[in-house]
Amino acid sequence: SRQSPTQRVPPRFRSPGLSRPCLIRWVALLEAMSYHRPCLVSDIEANVEVVGEAAWKFATKNTFDLKDKLEEILRSDQTRMVEDGRKLHEIVAKEYSWAVIIGSVSVAYEEALKAKIINKLVPERNTVPG
Repeated sequence: SRQSPTQRVPPRFRSPGLSRPCLIRWVALLEAMSYHRPCLVSDIEANVEVVGEAAWKFATKNTFDLKDKLEEILRSDQTRMVEDGRKLHEIVAKEYSWAVIIGSVSVAYEEALKAKIINKLVPERNTVPG
């Protein structure tokens, strides 16, 4: 079944109060993934939902875990780095490409238009019970 556009966006980014820095970090992550780069991300739900098992993760606000993961990355072999980068590229190409985004935006506009038309046809849906 086809997901609605809001279902495709990680939960942290669905909020109407989304801060610009959060969105910029998310876009930066997608960009790194698109260049076949291995990634180290904090384990917030939005990051984990995007990268799945294809990236290194550290516990949010845990500098010791961040240090340990950075050391692990530095010790890892080139094969793993290349493979992780390939997996991340596949995720971003499949789930977050412009074609997918445009399709999602189109669906969102169609849903909004349908809702607006229905609200005009059925005015009692627009009233607040009192």
